[in-house]
Amino acid sequence: MRFPGRLLGLLLACLLWGIAAPAWAQEVDLGVITVKQKSLADTIRQRLLKGDSFESLAKNYSVGPAAGRGGRLGRVPETRIRSEFKRALVGLTPGQPSGVVATEEGFNILMRFDAAPSLAAPAPAPAPAPRPQAATSPTPLAPAPTRPPAAVDSPQLAARLEVMAAVEKLSAGQLKPAEADLSKALGHNPSEDSALFLLELVRAGLGGQLQTKALTSFGQAFLAMLDGRADAALVGFRQARQADDRFWQATLFEANVLAGSGQAQKAVTLLTELIKQHPQAARAHLSLGMIKLDLRQMEEGVGHLRQALALEPGLAEAHYRLGSVALSQGNLEQAEQEFRAAVAADPYKEEAINDLGLVYAATGRSQEAEKAYLKSMELNPGYPAAHVNLGTLYAQTGRMNQAIDEFNKALILDDSLGDAHVNLSVAYTLRGEWEAAIKHADLAAQLGAEVPQVLLDKLAPHRK
Repeated sequence: MRFPGRLLGLLLACLLWGIAAPAWAQEVDLGVITVKQKSLADTIRQRLLKGDSFESLAKNYSVGPAAGRGGRLGRVPETRIRSEFKRALVGLTPGQPSGVVATEEGFNILMRFDAAPSLAAPAPAPAPAPRPQAATSPTPLAPAPTRPPAAVDSPQLAARLEVMAAVEKLSAGQLKPAEADLSKALGHNPSEDSALFLLELVRAGLGGQLQTKALTSFGQAFLAMLDGRADAALVGFRQARQADDRFWQATLFEANVLAGSGQAQKAVTLLTELIKQHPQAARAHLSLGMIKLDLRQMEEGVGHLRQALALEPGLAEAHYRLGSVALSQGNLEQAEQEFRAAVAADPYKEEAINDLGLVYAATGRSQEAEKAYLKSMELNPGYPAAHVNLGTLYAQTGRMNQAIDEFNKALILDDSLGDAHVNLSVAYTLRGEWEAAIKHADLAAQLGAEVPQVLLDKLAPHRK
């Protein structure tokens, strides 16, 4: 689940050294807020000292490329941190803001979020090393002795496990431990949107802006939602809002559960009223836009998605949904633009990478398409659509054995994929393996998939 520069994005060019860090380098779970005015930087630092949320301040004021994810850079190897930032971090404890550091980008406040020992004072900077060419994937981080390899190989999984641990604590009313778990999640994956969203709620609870009782009900409802217990989730989210009428996010989740359980119109009513009360709630516009698209109300859906992005440009899901609309309409240029924006906002979003592959394939870039499908599988090995798409690409480029292998892998993951059966039937037909071709055509029909008439005609003489 890794893209080049997954932790630092554009900051590699302007804040950090461009040399590869050795795998054993100490890492710092780092955040940075960058503003253009010294007076604003001083004000932000004072607010941080009083306990204001670093992530919220970064989202509201920072002009740095990590602002959309709350200023979080993730785990940065010490050897990649520029010397003036190292000096500012010396002696800082986790959660303590640095002094204001002036650079060519502006005025910066740093914060570390891990519990590692303080950095040693940096040695004099060596002569710059030649910049290596960007690798196709970053060097994996070296595992800590007690950390299971899966956690190292999959920062996305590690982040989501921390989020789940945080929700468990939240459901028990343990706000401080939940806050720690969510901060760890962002250290693993700064693009983990659920961690940033929940961290803002937990910080609001710790600061007295939300009642702990309401957050506890929310956590319990969140777990019920993940377990597929829609009725219990609806009750819990309603209880959270009743416990604290400021907790509009609980209504947002209630609407999403309603939509997911087939009650789209009720969800639309809730979200429409919620937007009237909170017109700046980007995620309410996002949810309403997604539901409108599902209801085939395309113009309204696209409008709400664009409004969500106007309020919060880093919403990967909004970019992804707009890309899907453009793809369905045959606007490949716009689809590519939106999918790329989705991946820039969340480098771990396998759906956007998979659909970028569709755009590449449709525009004759088969090698890029293959890389995209393989990357989406790397991000999510249980993603059958990527196997179907890769198999289709292999079939179109004459690699029929590999195509059949990919279609079968997709069916292992989900044996209800009618399209995979259709594709297998076509592949076996091209190879003259009639029995297998007929079997998969029949399975596709049983699943309700459309089997092309030309294929049925081709198979008819070979039926016993």
